[in-house]
Amino acid sequence: MDCVKFMNVICVFAIPFFISLYFIVEFQPNFYKYPKSDPKKLKEAIIVALILHIILSIVLTLWHQRRIKAKKQMQKIGDNYYQIQGNIQAQSDSSD
Repeated sequence: MDCVKFMNVICVFAIPFFISLYFIVEFQPNFYKYPKSDPKKLKEAIIVALILHIILSIVLTLWHQRRIKAKKQMQKIGDNYYQIQGNIQAQSDSSD
C-alpha cells in the first residue's frame, strides 16, 4: 500500500476519533478526572490536533498528485526520446 493511500485511510478513521473525543470532553466533564487538567485547554488541544491532521492529509494528497503528474511527464519524455531515436535510426538505415 502506498504511503499516501495509507495516510488517507488514517485520515478517514482519525477525523471521527477527534470529533468523538471532543464531544466526550465537552459533554462528560468527569470523564477526564486524572490527571487534573483544564477541560478548555484539552478541547483546544483536540481542535488543534484535528486541524493539523486535516492540513497534513491535504498536503500529503496534493504532494502525491504532483508526484504522479511528474512520473507521467517523465514517462512521456522518455517515450518521445525513444521515438526520436527510432526515427533517427530508421533514417540512417534507409540512407545506407
